[in-house]
Amino acid sequence: MARRGRDNTVTEETTTVEEFQPELEVDGEGIEEVDVPAEDDEAEVIASTEGSDTSEEKPAKEPAAPKRGDLPEGFITPVAFAKVLSQPLDGNAENLDPSNWRYTHSKSGDHVVAPQMVYSYIRSAKDGKNPLATQTVTDSNGVQRENILVLADALAWWDAKAKRTAASAENAKAKAEKKAAKPEATETASATDAAPVGEVEEAE
Repeated sequence: MARRGRDNTVTEETTTVEEFQPELEVDGEGIEEVDVPAEDDEAEVIASTEGSDTSEEKPAKEPAAPKRGDLPEGFITPVAFAKVLSQPLDGNAENLDPSNWRYTHSKSGDHVVAPQMVYSYIRSAKDGKNPLATQTVTDSNGVQRENILVLADALAWWDAKAKRTAASAENAKAKAEKKAAKPEATETASATDAAPVGEVEEAE
């Protein structure tokens, strides 16, 4: 652009494109902020992407132990059997008649059968005359379960045990009564032997 000076000389001024560029806002207002990764970060991302191999075989995990499944119908665990034994025969827990329960504690009168009691019978009766038979059964998940009872057989065993226990108690009671009565009979016999004999009259 030409400009005339005071001395009527014309000078040419060059206008650059930069003079017409609008000033940029430096306070950041109106500009959406975008996270731009640094060069090092980009290199790490590229390297991790290129270096990753999804087909790389990872060490195989040990298979988890299968959960216990359901037992076949008619079979029961010792713990579940203890719960069955603890239930009243007529279903009425308020009926405290001993004949309504399969078990009554001799001291507390409690009717609850602990699982430990069932396991104790399994161990102690295993080699006896009247064992509580158990089986190894495969449940619905294919797990081998030991010490499994057949419910009907286990109930029959329990009822027979109760009868044997009652008979044994009756025998023990009879022996005790007989033993208590024996000294009394001995004392009576001794008193009869010690009685004086009257004089016998001579025949004429």
